[in-house]
Amino acid sequence: MRGIYILKKNLPPNSRRLYVMMPVKRGDTNLIVDKTIQDSARMPLSVCRGTERQRYAKAQRCSDKLKEKLEDISHGKMCSVEKFKEALNSVLGENKIVYEIIDFKKKKTAGKLLIGRDGEEIKLPPDANGRVFTIKNCSCDGHILCLPLTKDKKYIKNKFVALHEARHLFDCIYNPKVLVERHVDAGDSAPESVKAYNNIVSLADYIPRFPYIPINIKNFKKSVSENLKILDDDMAIDALQNARNSLKTERNAYIDDFIYMRKHPLQTLVYLLDESIQIMSSRFQKRLDVINELLKERLQKAREN
Repeated sequence: MRGIYILKKNLPPNSRRLYVMMPVKRGDTNLIVDKTIQDSARMPLSVCRGTERQRYAKAQRCSDKLKEKLEDISHGKMCSVEKFKEALNSVLGENKIVYEIIDFKKKKTAGKLLIGRDGEEIKLPPDANGRVFTIKNCSCDGHILCLPLTKDKKYIKNKFVALHEARHLFDCIYNPKVLVERHVDAGDSAPESVKAYNNIVSLADYIPRFPYIPINIKNFKKSVSENLKILDDDMAIDALQNARNSLKTERNAYIDDFIYMRKHPLQTLVYLLDESIQIMSSRFQKRLDVINELLKERLQKAREN
């Protein structure tokens, strides 16, 4: 999930600050990002309060409700965009989560959830050392469901893809901290550090495609560990937390999608076999166990320092 920046003059007064201002080195320019998340992009605290396990359980219940509603509004694999929105709004209830549905056609990926963002960018005069700082007040204000639509944009071609992306949405709105794009101060070793950071996230995000060669957990751990050696404690912990969140929501979305497809074997026979092999090859839980182990070790190291 990547953010989309939509320029807007002012942030709404009801925004809830999640992160403090953090400098980011971007080429010759330092970017200061003030992170916030609006009420329109998350469940109220009174609704999503609880442990992480409890929050994911609430997201699961939303996904289960949506599955039931999809049964009533579907025509084979298809359903209308309007009916899907009605079903999704019904599941979300009185919580006014802002989202939109757009057409998405990519060969490698069936669908995608994007984070809608707004913000105001202000460039400051050069400082004594000639550095130019840009302040970007960024705020997550909603979500964008990218789904395969018909030419007239009135129908979703594959309701199973819609459910998959909706599960990502539910996980996000009940765990709002994962909505914040993590920015880090790369310091003097910016190129190496940023590359290592991105490598760790990419290793967690990777989903095997045909011919579905299973992920080698030993090699996965070795690759993540090698990249961690390059990072300081803050960056390492940040990268591992990002990787952990990614693995959890992908695991949830793929399993929900697979369970729903099993109820419709005649519609999804080929896709069902395809996805079952993909889930086994992805080894979500094994990779998650590795990330949790490395995160625990790095947190302990950071405390000792």
